[in-house]
Amino acid sequence: MSGETLLALVGATVGVASLLRRQTKAMTEQTEHLRQQTELGVVAAELTFNREVMDWLQQIQFRIAEDPNLHAQVRDGKPDTRLQLAVQSINDVLSMALAAVEPRAGRAVGES
Repeated sequence: MSGETLLALVGATVGVASLLRRQTKAMTEQTEHLRQQTELGVVAAELTFNREVMDWLQQIQFRIAEDPNLHAQVRDGKPDTRLQLAVQSINDVLSMALAAVEPRAGRAVGES
């Protein structure tokens, strides 16, 4: 085997190795991006579910506040108005939002 042929084989091998390294790096980045997208999807689904449950519970509370018989049975005669329930609902939403971001506090973007 001549020196030129050996040099050509080494050059081709280095070129293929470089290409494989770039492809591996690109695939790793794509995998990380997909993992982040999946994580965001899970968080969004969880928040949507929590919001739906909170809405359902709020509707029940409003119904109890508006119906004197239900109110007397559930609240034991304590006064509640729609305004008080609306304020409590806002507090619930804020608490849920804070709980959702709290575990992620202190993390840089892209960290898991």
